[in-house]
Amino acid sequence: MKQQFIQWTIRRPKQSIGLAVVLSLILVSGVCFLHIEDDIMKMLPEDIPSRIVWNEIEEQFGSTEPLLVSVGWEGHSIFTPEGLAAVWDLTRTLEDHPAVDEVRSLASMNRIDSDEGFLDVSDLMPYRDLNQEEIADIRDYLARNTDISGMLVSQDEFFAMLAVVPAIDASDKELVQVVAEVSSDGPQGGNGHIGGLPFVRGTLVRLVIWEIITLMCIALPILAFILLITLRSLRGLRMVLPVIGLSVGTMVGFFGWMYKLIGGDLFNFTMINGSMPVILLTIATADGVHIMTRFFREVRQRRDVKASVAATMDVLMLPIFLTSVTTMAGFISLVSAPLRAMIGYGITVSFGIAWAWYLSVTFLPSLMSISRWNLEGRALRSAGIFERIIHRIGQYVLRKPRAVLATGGLIVLVACIGIFMVRVEVNVIKFFKPTAPIRQSMEFLDSHFYGTLNFAFKVEGDLKEPEVLQGMQRIQRQLEREPNIGNTVSLANIIAKLHRVVMDDSAKYEVIPDSREKVANLLTIYGMTGDPDDFSSLVDYDYRTGLITATVKMSATDELVAMVDRAEEFVGSHKIPNLDIKLSGFPVFMRDFMHVLIVSSLRSIGLSLILVIILAGIFFKSLRWGLLAVIPLASAIALNFGLMGWVGIELSHVTALFTAIIIGVGVDFAVHFIAQYKNFLRSGISRDEVSQMTIDDVGYPILLNVAAVSVGFTALLFSEFVPMSYMGGLVIISMVSCAVGTLTLLATIIHLMRNKLMA
Repeated sequence: MKQQFIQWTIRRPKQSIGLAVVLSLILVSGVCFLHIEDDIMKMLPEDIPSRIVWNEIEEQFGSTEPLLVSVGWEGHSIFTPEGLAAVWDLTRTLEDHPAVDEVRSLASMNRIDSDEGFLDVSDLMPYRDLNQEEIADIRDYLARNTDISGMLVSQDEFFAMLAVVPAIDASDKELVQVVAEVSSDGPQGGNGHIGGLPFVRGTLVRLVIWEIITLMCIALPILAFILLITLRSLRGLRMVLPVIGLSVGTMVGFFGWMYKLIGGDLFNFTMINGSMPVILLTIATADGVHIMTRFFREVRQRRDVKASVAATMDVLMLPIFLTSVTTMAGFISLVSAPLRAMIGYGITVSFGIAWAWYLSVTFLPSLMSISRWNLEGRALRSAGIFERIIHRIGQYVLRKPRAVLATGGLIVLVACIGIFMVRVEVNVIKFFKPTAPIRQSMEFLDSHFYGTLNFAFKVEGDLKEPEVLQGMQRIQRQLEREPNIGNTVSLANIIAKLHRVVMDDSAKYEVIPDSREKVANLLTIYGMTGDPDDFSSLVDYDYRTGLITATVKMSATDELVAMVDRAEEFVGSHKIPNLDIKLSGFPVFMRDFMHVLIVSSLRSIGLSLILVIILAGIFFKSLRWGLLAVIPLASAIALNFGLMGWVGIELSHVTALFTAIIIGVGVDFAVHFIAQYKNFLRSGISRDEVSQMTIDDVGYPILLNVAAVSVGFTALLFSEFVPMSYMGGLVIISMVSCAVGTLTLLATIIHLMRNKLMA
């Protein structure tokens, strides 16, 4: 069967090439169906409590994460006729847009004043053009109500804040575009900034995707150049590159087709999926390099192209099939991941690996067989410098196998200590370098205002009961002690403020009244001159369900996780009778996402190792060989995670995926080594010589693969996206560690155990 397949690709190369190209182009056309998902919250499992509570809050109270816009001039007070007019104009323009539901600003807020024991509810800014006396009155009111002023005016009073609440059917992308366009027409010379979670969601994914496309366009030419130098054949390069390009394009197209045919959220293109081309590129390059270097070696001996192609595929078809199957199994194991996006990720990359294998065993050998090779060319005539280097490495490793094994084991052991120092970072703003505009905007708003994110508490009970309201105030006071929290808002604030205003605006009465009837009376009095719907973002119509919201500054994940844990501990230890409290919001999402990420990574690594052992054991007909096949893989995983801990590279949902590259490359290198080792033994080569011959044969394509991919991916080191920059370095380290693990640890263990393995 294998021989018939090989002969078909050689005897009917045009049909083989044509079929591969047509099928690939059909699949590539699915790119037009790609659906980019901006909402990073949808990456979380639907059944975790924080997301369930969040969905309940948004369904009942609408969006609690507005888009934030600052207006003003550095060094100039916003409390001028021109400054407040700019706030008025931007507010009214945004309010008129269909993508906007509400704008909270100085130009739309109410003020509550005392009027002989009653409440006078009026507009804070009654009209656009104010005189100095009216501006002074507004300024004085805000000075007496710092909880409002801190949300709407910067501490230095140079900037005003607008909180833009999106319409129900408006996407974050649409909202960001609207605000950006309107803000660009704002006051001349102004220093406006945009921030908030909708801003991150509306820009992040597309920024990352374009960053990856740009960097891949840089990396591919570098990779091609290194392949040309190492292969020493332009014709060989021209055959390997189409396999890589068609494999990556087909995989992305398959992702689009799956979304078109299946729908749902499994195949939404998120930030995580941006690393798929990186992973498949390394695997497809490995297959192509193995085949091409083996072909060159066969041609030097046979001096016949078609016979050399047939001999190459006879030796490599099954090892490449096994490396593909084991790597696919590793990615398929992601179907057990709690992150929905990871399931579609695993299925898609598995398909890409399968397609890379198909192209490598049909399209590539067919191209090789019909090409007019110059048999006197350098690559087809003599061994290159890399082959001589590998031979010397093999001599050294096998001359002192125990010393090499002990040194390698010690390095891995020291690296393992670093695993316990790995930090998790899932705060997407921290993914950008300090010079990135998106991070600068968020940090500007954090430094000038109370914060850019919300921490939400859903409370259920009788919210007119003084004891309940006082309990809510205790929670707020506890939260306001946190350094990352700017201020808190709830119905309890409103009730205390109404009580103060009714009592001649005396600060000592800014407390919760002592009876339910008094609370109800305050709300009734407010309704005489104000709109009861003014409180709809904090409490429902029946006053049974409400919100406590805290404004949070962007911080490292571990800081926000500690803050959430302290809040949960306080709520749990200070029970409020007849009040049920649930936590949600972006800080809680990050805490839950960190847990999910760690679980997903550990589960993926564990399942992958088990599957590699089983499949390699079946293929090599011995569980012992299956265990040996994971040595480079396991040592590379330990080395990389340990290095992350030692040098401070944070584990994120992007960098966590570099383990997939280790799985693909580590399995590839190990399986090719073991397969060729056993092939040499079957051909009658002695046990004492077979290790050196295997290193010479397999080490050359491994070295080429490492050199090409590592140098090519140095382009990622310059990414503005910090995890992508880290991933570029981790890809290089992964390639090197897998190669070293195969040519030192695996080679020495097999060499030392050669008599037992063959017994």
